[in-house]
Amino acid sequence: MAVAEGYGLDPDNPGPDHIGWPDLLDRLSRERNWWVATVRPDGRPHVVPVWGLVRDGRPIFSSSPRARKAANMAHNPNIVVHLESGDDVGIFEGRVTKIEVADLPDGYAEGYSAKYDFEFDPTESTEDFGLYEVTITRAMAWNEAEFVDTVVVFDA
Repeated sequence: MAVAEGYGLDPDNPGPDHIGWPDLLDRLSRERNWWVATVRPDGRPHVVPVWGLVRDGRPIFSSSPRARKAANMAHNPNIVVHLESGDDVGIFEGRVTKIEVADLPDGYAEGYSAKYDFEFDPTESTEDFGLYEVTITRAMAWNEAEFVDTVVVFDA
């Protein structure tokens, strides 16, 4: 675990009440909105909410390929995905790849439709539809009020 010095934490021992990796991925999948941070070609950050699911350990979200975030991801595939809560924190760093409908895990469309009460049919894709998968390289989680007991960092 790599946490900045000064927090009084043992880097080899996460907090006793930390969330486990499977539960953290499950929480990512359950959360309605994810905030994604990308970087514009000129280096300025860009942050927007997206809808997505985790299937087979793969966070996948959709976006118009013409959106600012898609242009940013095409230029620089580094991304941060953050859960909405600032109290129950979940942060996922990684690299993003545009994927094809054929690459979606089984049950993705049905899960997306159920989660968002929105009929999701990726086979009816248009030039305004793209799918993006995040390969997580680091994840961090904690409860802000109980930071020392709950903080955990997962490095891939």
